[in-house]
Amino acid sequence: MSDKTSYKNFPPLFLSGSEWEVTIDDTLRVFERCKQNGVEDVVCEISPSGLHVLECFANFGVPESIDLIQKEAKFILEHCKLDSSE
Repeated sequence: MSDKTSYKNFPPLFLSGSEWEVTIDDTLRVFERCKQNGVEDVVCEISPSGLHVLECFANFGVPESIDLIQKEAKFILEHCKLDSSE
């Protein structure tokens, strides 16, 4: 990511990752850059487990996976603007 990358006027963003992921530094960098650029609603959930794409493990009863999906769903629902005529 270039130092000139801007997230000004970016929509709400939910980031998630595992502390063991190779891309965790990039995830944290995007989160910090969003905050610096005034993105009003950016969330970054970092799980302590080493599972990549943690959500895929919900069907296996992994509690952290179910918790993350619930957080993501809440975030999405809070940001949905549904037309009442639909």
